[in-house]
Amino acid sequence: MLFILILLVFTYAIKVFIDTRGITFYSPKLNTDNEKMLALASQLGKEGLLRWPGSIHNLNNGKGRAELREFWIFFMAFVQKMFPREKRIKEHVNITLSIISHCFSTLLIYGISNYFLPSYYSFLISTIYLFSTWCTEVVLYLGHIIYSQFWFLCSLCFIIFAYINQNISISFLLCIFFAGFLSSICFTSSSASRKFPPILILSQIFICINIFSDSPEKSLLITLLFITAILILAKIFLTKTYKLINKFIISKINNNSVESERNTFLVFNFLSPVIIFSLIIVFPAFIVNQLTSYLQTQLVFSVGIFSGFFLVLMPNPIKNLKRYMTFLDIGSWASHFLAYPDQKKVFGKTLPRNFRGAGLRWLPPFFWSLMPIELSLFFLTLISMVYCYFQGETSFLSIFLILLIGIMPTLIVEITNGLQVGKSYLSSLTGLLITIVLGFRFFQITFNQATPYIFTLLAFFQLFRLISNYKKDLLPCRMGPAWLRQFLLKNNLNNIYTYDTSYNNCFVRTLMYGFESELKVNFVKKIDECPEGSIFVVPPTSSKSVSMETESEAIINGNFRDDPTLNTLLDNNSIENYAIAKFKTLGSSKYYVNESEVTSYRYHILNQIKDHDRVLSCGWVLDLKLLKM
Repeated sequence: MLFILILLVFTYAIKVFIDTRGITFYSPKLNTDNEKMLALASQLGKEGLLRWPGSIHNLNNGKGRAELREFWIFFMAFVQKMFPREKRIKEHVNITLSIISHCFSTLLIYGISNYFLPSYYSFLISTIYLFSTWCTEVVLYLGHIIYSQFWFLCSLCFIIFAYINQNISISFLLCIFFAGFLSSICFTSSSASRKFPPILILSQIFICINIFSDSPEKSLLITLLFITAILILAKIFLTKTYKLINKFIISKINNNSVESERNTFLVFNFLSPVIIFSLIIVFPAFIVNQLTSYLQTQLVFSVGIFSGFFLVLMPNPIKNLKRYMTFLDIGSWASHFLAYPDQKKVFGKTLPRNFRGAGLRWLPPFFWSLMPIELSLFFLTLISMVYCYFQGETSFLSIFLILLIGIMPTLIVEITNGLQVGKSYLSSLTGLLITIVLGFRFFQITFNQATPYIFTLLAFFQLFRLISNYKKDLLPCRMGPAWLRQFLLKNNLNNIYTYDTSYNNCFVRTLMYGFESELKVNFVKKIDECPEGSIFVVPPTSSKSVSMETESEAIINGNFRDDPTLNTLLDNNSIENYAIAKFKTLGSSKYYVNESEVTSYRYHILNQIKDHDRVLSCGWVLDLKLLKM
């Protein structure tokens, strides 16, 4: 099974790598985080990789966008060396890193699953992950969260190894140390990684309770009750208490009242989860039987965590710590809802300043659109656990713990009020797979001989679904500008006309980037200004595209409607009669729409993004001879 899986992984990697050659950035001239990180990684590669991770923030004039991505940058600098020098600051490098991360994550999922399940089912669960439409969308859009997930799975492997080697003291403690160390690496590999470490912390606590307590079920129940209580009290008591403490401390440091209030919030926002998890880690010491062994294990795990953070914060720990505190508050300053001055016009109402999305009612349509196969398998597992409970095959606590692991990433985003954007929730997919693996024995008891048929059928559905979505949506929508460039060069259409508008930032301007000498682009206001028989490129015109949701022109004016001739062609659906080529873009997709909290909210909740808007998000190449201009 492993050999077949490796062949599938290799095939997937080669296919996506080849298909994405020539892929463009989302906008030109160092406007995207991806290009900034590539430029930083290139400079890092030139100056040498043997340095403190935290020192990279001083490179590239501090504009590398490396916060919470330090180890992603190092990985990027390493992989860049495998590319020709002239191709090292290209989007294809990002895609390559994403592919590698996704493929190795697949193999790790197989390894973890194989500890609990027969190899055939481990293979099927791994292929369900490998062929996930959601994961492939992230690979093509923003891969560092999958890189972070790889380190999460590595850390989880060490926790499992620790449990296996619990009777060999040195092996057990080494595994615990590396589990803690890799949890820090995981946290500092992606800006959307904060959901992973809590799962790792709680997983190793539950394993330690199971090892060091004579009545683990009772101890786990008490610990869960304590965790519930501490999370509730954190909202009621800790917030007020720590704000008072922080206000006192910072007032002694900074006399600026505005800056003082800001720093008070940042310190609290950073310290609060640290204190909460410290209490959760210490509490089981009072209920386990082997107190010394438990505390020793937690100390080793904590040393591993702090060793990882030490690497990241050096050589300027105070400066880098403050950088982290600011960046971890991204939900309050990076929300794209704040970019809309007339919210009532766009959203139908004025939104609160801290608006992050529609809350819980956004989750069902969002998850179902991205992972229906995984959700189906998750709910079948949940039904089987409930069935086994009523049959006396398991306890309520076992069901609750297995379910908790699955939904914990989602709970963390909701509790911390993270932005409701796709990348923030990818860890939820991993959580569901963990629940499916841990609940498999109940699945098998419930469905008996039908079990292999159900898993196999769903795995095939997943494959067919990916093939369809990849061919019709994921690839063409991501490769639109690149395919347009290939079309123009192949057909010797080197002199083109297009609109001088910000709608072209993600289309013509980005396809030109790096190819200025091969394409002559004439910018005009209207089609009527073009010479007779010209080739005219129409950019996407929908303001609801994920590419346009922060462009002021789209925010203020809505769809591009500045040219009456184009308006007529689009309104009566006659544009295809005069087009010699049509290209999808990100706004034409049912999946990339989730990569912004604004467009995802408008799609899933307000139902404002429809098929017509996806058509408006297409780009067109018009032959003005046909239009008889």
